[in-house]
Amino acid sequence: MQTNGNCSQCQPSIFDDGTVKERTVKNGFRRFRSGDESLEDEEGRGCPLMIDDNQLKPLWKRTHAKQLERLFKN
Repeated sequence: MQTNGNCSQCQPSIFDDGTVKERTVKNGFRRFRSGDESLEDEEGRGCPLMIDDNQLKPLWKRTHAKQLERLFKN
């Protein structure tokens, strides 16, 4: 695909509809260009979490352990 150096022309072929919003991509480019290379979420951005990650960890560990057990039984 020839883009003439314009990265925005690549975006539709890279991302299917619903994968990521164009505004999200533009905001990411703007942050990285300004020197912010952090991939961590910023405080106060987006919807507040409804559940604490510490509540999810035990569930994830149990589920992950069961999946590994099934994998190694076969």
